[in-house]
Amino acid sequence: MPWAQFVFRSLGLTALLVVSLRQLNRGFTRSDRQIRVTRSMIFYVLVSAVSAAFSIHRGKSLEAMLNLLAITGLFLAAAMLVRGSRMLRGFALVEVLAAIPVAAYGILQHFRPELLPAANSYPGRALGPFGQPNRLGGYLAAAIPVALALSFVIHDRALKGALLLAVFGLMFCLVATYSRGAWIGLAAGLLVLAAALFRWPELQPRPAHLWTSLACVALPALLLLPSIIARIEAKPSSKAEWRLPIDPEREGSGAMRLVIWKESIAAGLNRPAVGSGIGAFREAYDRYKG
Repeated sequence: MPWAQFVFRSLGLTALLVVSLRQLNRGFTRSDRQIRVTRSMIFYVLVSAVSAAFSIHRGKSLEAMLNLLAITGLFLAAAMLVRGSRMLRGFALVEVLAAIPVAAYGILQHFRPELLPAANSYPGRALGPFGQPNRLGGYLAAAIPVALALSFVIHDRALKGALLLAVFGLMFCLVATYSRGAWIGLAAGLLVLAAALFRWPELQPRPAHLWTSLACVALPALLLLPSIIARIEAKPSSKAEWRLPIDPEREGSGAMRLVIWKESIAAGLNRPAVGSGIGAFREAYDRYKG
């Protein structure tokens, strides 16, 4: 929605301006943590700016840079304003609480397909309020590791149990989206969480809690495993929705995706130094295909 994009950019760019002025006024009195965060984000923005300068579609790249600067402003504002683990846990809890009704709606769509829009291209897949399974899956894939991490560090047993129950529900809805990209994103998030637990052993939960957490993540996938297998296999049918491949517009969705991945890598290798430009890879891919 244009108005939502305008609000997002306005808030992000305003936050970037305020944080930048604040850092300039403070000079060299910043903490080491703030310096590392600021330098990392500046380097990230500069690399993206170079990519945009040599873009094959500068209009799209400049628009993408605007979004990137807005994201940078919001990220830096959060990094500078959040103080202490208590506030951080509060923000994490709010994120998990916000994801619960979203997942509940997606689960309801899974068990009651009549709630899905009649004219949609994703039969049998949970859409949630996003109207698109990949967006719903990406949202949940970011919330699940946060809920797990929160259950590890909170001491209240009742809240631990509630968080694990939330993980089970979020995971069930994520599997019901049948979004392989979201599944890969979740795997990446869980790997980051595992690396953090390895780096800081004092955060590791008790074995019983760890095994319960693994069960909450794995059980939804096991419950829907027959449906997952049926969708991965290319078995076109006009009657049973769960017999369709993940992408119902194409037979052999897995094979088609492999072709797209190979062609995408080849298109990227055409401009290995600066790339096609931030936000302009679709144009580079179309040119390679053409």
